[in-house]
Amino acid sequence: MELPSQCVLLRIFFGEDDKAADGKPLHEAIVIKARETGMAGATVLRGPLGFGRSSVL
Repeated sequence: MELPSQCVLLRIFFGEDDKAADGKPLHEAIVIKARETGMAGATVLRGPLGFGRSSVL
């Protein structure tokens, strides 16, 4: 696969327990959809510690 000279990075943050509409883990559904649409690649990274809107660890 040849990549174009200009590319776009899509970064999504969500909780580990978030699910897609069909009950699959959300990260799995996103990677499957990325593959179906012909995106050049997808990487899922797990962040074992962090904070969100509440700023509470």
